[in-house]
Amino acid sequence: QTRAELLLDQYGRTGSLLPHNVVLVPLGDDFRYDKSIEFDQQYHNYMQIMQFINSGDYNAEVKFGTLKDYFHEVRNRLDKFPTLSGDFHVYSDIFSEGRPAYWSGYFFTRPYMKLLGRQVASKLKSVEIFYTLALAKAHREQHHLSVSALTTVYPKLVDSRRALALFQHHDAITGTSKEQVMNDYESRLDKAVLNLNEIERLVGQYLVQQDPTDIRLSNPLQHSNIRNKGEYDADAKPLNLAVGETKRLVLMNSEAFIVEKLASLMSVSQDLCVYDSSNTSIQLQVFPVHNTTKQSRLDTSVFQVYFVAILPPVSVSVYRVEECSGSRAANTQQQDQSDGQHHSPSKVTTVFCMRCPEGVKPIGSNVQLKNIPQGGIQLENRIYKLYFHPETKLLHSITNKIQGETHEVILEFGSYISQIFRSGAYLFSVENVDDIPTEDPVFTAADIEDVVIVSGPLYSELRVVWRVAGQRSPSTFVHSVRLTHDTGPLSEAVHIENLFDFGLLQNMNDKEMFMRFRTDIRNGGEGRRFYTDQAGLGMVERIHAEQPGLGLPGNLFPITESVYIEDAKTRLSLLVDHATGASSLKEGCLEVMVDKRTMHDDARGMGEGVLDSRLTRHRYTLMLEPRRGGGGDVEGASGQQPNKLRQDVAVGDIGGRGGGSGHVWADQGSSTTLPFLSTLGVILSRYLEHPVSLMLWTDGEGSELNDDSVELVTELPCGYELVNLRSWDPSRLLPLHKHNAAASSLPSALLIMRRLAPDCNWISLTTGDCAETGAEQFHFRNLNAVFRPVSLTGNFAVNLTLATPSSSYSSPPSTSPNTVSSLPTKQFSPMEILAFNVTFHTNQSNP
Repeated sequence: QTRAELLLDQYGRTGSLLPHNVVLVPLGDDFRYDKSIEFDQQYHNYMQIMQFINSGDYNAEVKFGTLKDYFHEVRNRLDKFPTLSGDFHVYSDIFSEGRPAYWSGYFFTRPYMKLLGRQVASKLKSVEIFYTLALAKAHREQHHLSVSALTTVYPKLVDSRRALALFQHHDAITGTSKEQVMNDYESRLDKAVLNLNEIERLVGQYLVQQDPTDIRLSNPLQHSNIRNKGEYDADAKPLNLAVGETKRLVLMNSEAFIVEKLASLMSVSQDLCVYDSSNTSIQLQVFPVHNTTKQSRLDTSVFQVYFVAILPPVSVSVYRVEECSGSRAANTQQQDQSDGQHHSPSKVTTVFCMRCPEGVKPIGSNVQLKNIPQGGIQLENRIYKLYFHPETKLLHSITNKIQGETHEVILEFGSYISQIFRSGAYLFSVENVDDIPTEDPVFTAADIEDVVIVSGPLYSELRVVWRVAGQRSPSTFVHSVRLTHDTGPLSEAVHIENLFDFGLLQNMNDKEMFMRFRTDIRNGGEGRRFYTDQAGLGMVERIHAEQPGLGLPGNLFPITESVYIEDAKTRLSLLVDHATGASSLKEGCLEVMVDKRTMHDDARGMGEGVLDSRLTRHRYTLMLEPRRGGGGDVEGASGQQPNKLRQDVAVGDIGGRGGGSGHVWADQGSSTTLPFLSTLGVILSRYLEHPVSLMLWTDGEGSELNDDSVELVTELPCGYELVNLRSWDPSRLLPLHKHNAAASSLPSALLIMRRLAPDCNWISLTTGDCAETGAEQFHFRNLNAVFRPVSLTGNFAVNLTLATPSSSYSSPPSTSPNTVSSLPTKQFSPMEILAFNVTFHTNQSNP
């Protein structure tokens, strides 16, 4: 009774502050319920207290419930219930003297760790998908050794999932743990990368070998780079081929659409010939490795070899690379096709350098060194013309050839001065004068150590190196801007890469670095509007607030994928490859935070400053997109207004655990406007997030490999995404020699798909007018799969009615009324995420 009345008194005090007198009381905190006995004890104790209160004369009812139960009870007691649209950013509390403190610092604390987490997530997705398909194929063909090998490595896949899940803790992904704790998170993620690489090599070996039963313990596949993104040159394994020697490259694309990406490998020789899976010689671009570790220099003893890879959806493709003499490489266009090889002409890459290593001369047959030209610098491709400031070497303006207009896009780097003890891992607070943040330059034109301009057949690039003197060591900043010369989506964007290293302590102390674009886009005066993504799920409008005390810290918002500003004619979009913070302090300005080094704790729990800033590669994709019709609502090719989202309205509700009303799709013809990336932006964000995995077959010439292994019949329509295909534990399956039609003996996986809502009001040469081309039915190739709707966790069945037209894909006899043999993707509603349990049956179907 004493404990019950004590709790009830506290609940009553809280309830008296609310008009509805309903109280939501969370039970537990960090690191609670880590043992089952603790949960059981808490549950049984609270049940006794609840039963005592509910049966007594206290005029109160206490029970366990969820957020849904809480709001249901509140709405029953109130006629009008105010709701908040959007989110709660930016969080705030107060300093001891009563000034507001804004929790926007963790948006960009420890970017290296945020990037590492994203790289593990990307690699995990790819490995999950190909592991599931390989396991299904091995079971179907009854490849005993392959199934055994895949089952053996499954615990490593689970460990990698758990390492990534653990890193989602609110003091891990935010970077707000002590340095030693962050080091432990990093070691777990690094181990996950190694485990995933091992599984990826095994799966790749199984899928591309002509004899898939020949699984080798000493796997001949090696990754060209540990993390797939070329994080450091030291990670790469240079290819060293003898004259006439041939090797195979294995490229894996986990996206459910055709991708056209710029792939690369490091080679000791620049005289290479690369042939795709159809035996066609493809264009290469060769560039000496640029080493900026101590002093900027071009290393002419090792080369980065680039080529454009066009890969089918969810596929493993095998390319052939061979060492060929300079004369042969330069004259492949003159050879006939009697050997069945289709050749493309080879073009020389011109490198303009401030520090040419061996003077101005040709380096082999593929590279020509020249001095930096005088005056301004300009890069150009079929979409953009970029102009750079002649002194700072930073971007100054962009001409979009589609729009036919030149826009001021001035790129700036700078830093804010941290307020001591008020800015740290959690908080963001900077010195200011009259509410205007105080800025310091990070580097100047006098700090430029090197400038390199690359002009080649596949891309053109400007690379600038700044070296800023420090007390113990210099700070190094490498910035590059690239335009590609292909005809795919990559050519419609400006690709920016920053390799920044603050150096040792005493450099950049109490500085918080930013990258800013100053443009002529009119996104509002006092009420400046910009749009940030919500964990990649959608976009939300942000309005810069001018209230006293807010300043920059109160107007900095988190982004994980993208941010953009726009006016009636133009949109400037910036895609990022890791989480950070973004703001628009002035009209036409778009600013993202880069990194920080704060020397003092901000008194929010970490107990130390952020002192472990480290070399980090930041990647961005910048798009300057013209609006259709110059801002008017003109009709597109399909007859619809292109800035409107035609939405298939879902009628009814999904029963969370089965039962309830069914879920029937009906095209109601309604439309609504949603802030979202353009179709081009959606595609390029996937390109940035999920790089192609490139591996080298090291055992001989690889003649025992197939040309490719394509796992989907056709690509998904525009605006759809295969989020994951996650295998269940294969050790629970019956042994193959006992295989029968029982469900427990069939491999299965959790398939998660989503349909996005791209904004079709922006012109693109490569994505058309937003027409949803692609398959209306989702099928796996050569696998007889059935799909059963489930909850996102895969734990509960869902009543989802999908109308599937008759097709040649035969369903197994065990198919229930709530399962289908193919997914009618175009019946999915925009902005919807759906999950299915996929069971792979052994009887063959007609692909």
